[in-house]
Amino acid sequence: MSTFTGATGATGATGATGATGATGASVYGRGVMQMADLAGLLGDPLVTEGLITAGARLSMGGGSQVYGKYGTADMPAFDDEANLPCWQPEVRTHLCLSALNEGLAYYADAAGPAQGVVMVHAEWSGAHFTLDATTAKAGSAKIRRLAGIARPAREVVDEQARKVEAFGRADLRRARAAEVLTQVLPQVPYWSTLVPLTPWRTKFTWELVSAVLTFSMQIVHRIKQVLAVPRPNEISVSVQPILLTPGWSALPSGHATEAFVFAHFMRSLLGLKPDSQLDRALQEQAKAIADNRVYAGLHYQMDGIAGRLLGACVAEYAVAKCIGAGWMPRRFDGSATKELRDADLDLAVALDGSGSRAYYVAEPPEKPIAKSKILGHMWDQARAEVAGLGFPPADPRGPAAAAEPAL
Repeated sequence: MSTFTGATGATGATGATGATGATGASVYGRGVMQMADLAGLLGDPLVTEGLITAGARLSMGGGSQVYGKYGTADMPAFDDEANLPCWQPEVRTHLCLSALNEGLAYYADAAGPAQGVVMVHAEWSGAHFTLDATTAKAGSAKIRRLAGIARPAREVVDEQARKVEAFGRADLRRARAAEVLTQVLPQVPYWSTLVPLTPWRTKFTWELVSAVLTFSMQIVHRIKQVLAVPRPNEISVSVQPILLTPGWSALPSGHATEAFVFAHFMRSLLGLKPDSQLDRALQEQAKAIADNRVYAGLHYQMDGIAGRLLGACVAEYAVAKCIGAGWMPRRFDGSATKELRDADLDLAVALDGSGSRAYYVAEPPEKPIAKSKILGHMWDQARAEVAGLGFPPADPRGPAAAAEPAL
């Protein structure tokens, strides 16, 4: 799947209409530019030669020029998250991804009642790591459960494939075709119709969301590698997908996971109450995105069912790292053969507590973990942006607090 941040780049085309005065001129055939874009001419052979000759004529005098707040003997603050706004957006995304992955581990369970993947978070205490290995202390780690995905039996896969065949009727596919085709890439236009996020008003929000969604796809592909559930057209020739089948396995659905990650992450970032109007719309939109992959012949309904659970877990985990909160560990139990055979992705089925099904298993909430300095800074920047759009403060206790009464 393409890098999420690239999807928003298309909006840059509208910048051409904003050029005025000198910036509106064509520069060596490059078209209309804004003033900041001219910095990109560095490296142009003609500009380089001009800088060499112009610089040679300047008299700078003796000594070194000191810029900004640093004196001649000063260095920037060490390991300071306040430096983040100085870096390029893709660098901030890489830093967020590094922070999101810290402490996360995967275990392939082949010996249990159901084969599957367990994800845990390891939190170290008493550890002290130094550049000099002789003074390092290993400490101890507390293992916290995050999520588990169990592979369904072949009989469930076969039954689910028959449901995909039924979704392949021409009239059903034609009604969804535009959505199917425009949701191949990250579904930014669909999310932006519900949440007023733009690259110019909420740039830190998009950067943080980009990192969280990329993180979710890293998790999805790690799980897919282990479970290796065949795609529907590998089970039934009658499926006949209307898009090229991706070169990785089916369960869980990456599109479903991403869509539900976005929905749950927005719930926390925007301070939405569960089942409020916007929260319901985000959940329903996520379901539609997941269903469209079934209409396309690329996924089973159970892939979306698993993606919904995984999306909630990943979003809560990301929020926990941003604000120092806990989360609700959950499992998708693929061994619930009876319930999964004919199951559809249904928002009326609760993820936790009463109203749930055998394939959704909730565990006791995990206690808060330490906040990441990097993610915390990005969260604060994003919160300031969405507060400017009129959204209320988020619950400082995190998403697990709202889920506790359901147990």
